[in-house]
Amino acid sequence: MRDPPEPTFGRDDALAITTGESFVVLSGADYEIFVFESGRVMFNGKPSAARQGVVERQTMPSVYYELKKLIAVRSALSRRLHFGCRAGHPGFHVGAVEGQRVRAGYLNYGCFNQVDDLDALTAAFIRAADAAALIGKIDPGYENGRHR
Repeated sequence: MRDPPEPTFGRDDALAITTGESFVVLSGADYEIFVFESGRVMFNGKPSAARQGVVERQTMPSVYYELKKLIAVRSALSRRLHFGCRAGHPGFHVGAVEGQRVRAGYLNYGCFNQVDDLDALTAAFIRAADAAALIGKIDPGYENGRHR
């Protein structure tokens, strides 16, 4: 059994995050997507993404609540056991920040019991941020919205 890595989301100085803001986040090796309670969406592309840097957009505030609900339904913030995880598969941190309260979880495509939850969460965040073109085709094992 392996422990998940420490959350790293929001550590980029280029991100305009004000202390006390509430948001949900999906953070992987290639990109981060933040969705704020106000409806502000921030995409942070890392060097392997099709678009590097920060891109901000505005959406409806209800998107934040829908993602927050999906995170709860998929139990993404619970302490999951990482048994039988295969090395070399991408993992994502999922986080919810409400004021000063930070909750984070870690899901990995190499863990058989996390693939469906991770597919649902990544698809929802990418759709909310309209970020498919910004991400590009990063993982050759990812096709048609699902990981092989």
